[in-house]
Order: sequence, then C-alpha cells, then structure tokens
Amino acid sequence: MSKITYFPHPVLATYLNDDYNEDCDFKIIHGERHENEEREIIIDDIFYDLKSKTLKKLLENNYAKVVCEVRCAATLFSEAFEIEKKPKKITLKQNELRGTIEFDLKIVLSNKLSNFIFDDDTNRTFYEGESFDLLKNDILAISDTKKFTFEPRNLPDAEIQAKEIFRCVPKSDIDQIEYNIDKEGVFIYLPDKSSNNIHLEWQNLSSKKNLRNLLFVFPLVIRVINRVLNDEISYKWTETIQRDINKYDLVKDNHKAIFKAAQKIMNKNNKASYLKAVKEALNK
Repeated sequence: MSKITYFPHPVLATYLNDDYNEDCDFKIIHGERHENEEREIIIDDIFYDLKSKTLKKLLENNYAKVVCEVRCAATLFSEAFEIEKKPKKITLKQNELRGTIEFDLKIVLSNKLSNFIFDDDTNRTFYEGESFDLLKNDILAISDTKKFTFEPRNLPDAEIQAKEIFRCVPKSDIDQIEYNIDKEGVFIYLPDKSSNNIHLEWQNLSSKKNLRNLLFVFPLVIRVINRVLNDEISYKWTETIQRDINKYDLVKDNHKAIFKAAQKIMNKNNKASYLKAVKEALNK
C-alpha cells in the first residue's frame, strides 16, 4: 500500500507518524522463513499485535478481518491470505517471486457499517464527533511492512509467473467498461450498479470464470501485446509480456499468432481454460 494513499475515513497506520498512537499500535509478527522439500517458501506463524479497542471489537464480532498481503514488484505477484484467530503459515512458490518481496497486514471491513465512530483510534481530537459510512472491504488499518529478497534457484526451467497484470475493478460512477494502462498494470473498470446490464452479466458469470475472463479480459490481453510490439508502452510488468512475445516469436500484424499467444498468456496457470470457456458458452 503506497504511503501517499488517502482514505475518506481514519486508517490506523503504524508508518504514518502524524497518525501514530502507541495506544492503538498494529504490528505484524512472524516466525522463521524457510523452504520445504518442494522448494516452496514458508513463512511461519504470521500474526499481529493490535491494541486498538475499536478494531479489536470489530474483529471479535466478525465485522472485520485481518489479511496478509504478499507482493513482488518484479513479477507483479500479489496475494492476500486471511489471518484468523491463530498464527498462520504462508506458502509461496519460487517461480512466482524474484527480487524484493514485501508483506504486511491490513484490517478490512467484512460488512457495511453506517454512522460508525472510531472511539479510541488515531487522531481522536481531529475526528471527535465525526461518524463514517463504511463499505465492505474498506481498509481500517495497515501494519508495518516486512521485506526479504529472493532469487529462484534449483529451477532451471521455471518461468517467472506474473500475476494480476490484468485486474477488474468495480467502479460506481460509470455506465460502460473503461480501462487504464499504467506502471501498475492493466485496470479494467466495470460498472458497479445493480441495474447496469454489464454489472448483471459479470455477476451472472461468477460461476463461469473462464468465460468471464474470455469476454472481459481477453480483448485487453491482445491490445497490450500489440502495444508492446509497437513500442507504445514499456513498464516493469511489460517485461513479462515481452518474454512471451519472444517465446512465441510474435511480430507486428500477425493477428492469428497474437490471438493464439494471448490465450496462453492469459491462461498460464489454467491449462485449456480457453476451451473450457467455449464449453461454458455453449452450456450457458
């Protein structure tokens, strides 16, 4: 989570000196990091130390949950693991990581809350008398960040996998699909209104994720390949696309080859999912 991110409600963040309050401390705790026989990376006993009475109460009443987010900028890997009432062991695959890996904890809301008051949290004077309408998945707290470096080894044929280059994000103030390509990846913005036909179609396909990816994500995969081929975009994450361009010997205007390669790029971790998507469409 960027340190310049702004929120419309109080967020307990240990790293923000202006908001820091030792009575509401939220820190990550973890055990040793090691590898198992399958060469997977293990981080033992991830848990937290939380002093905020307000947030403790939300967790106890299942209005909020703690998640550990693991990130790797070099491969665009990002995955969240829920931390429940006891320390959790996290397992990571070597071919998903390279370079600096970061992980921290976040407290996120599990249910919508109206007129909520942060009784004992940061900047009490500043927020005194204020109430907030909070939505499901709103971030309420961010812990300190832990880091380690790693280079895959004993995996000569492993391909570094890039996850979440293409991300679908709900957006409440649009009626049509929009997208944006920047240094963070490709963001596909979908209307988030219950009466919107695109929103309804997205929801209707929740049990057919391969078909949903084919309809909503696949066209952007092709567009990104073409833009990389034409030297129109160059970011850290496009290195992954460039490796696939080299792997499949793609050239400009060879639309058939690009079409086939786009399927493989989109479905690296789900073999034959394009064929599954076709079956889903036929059975719809």
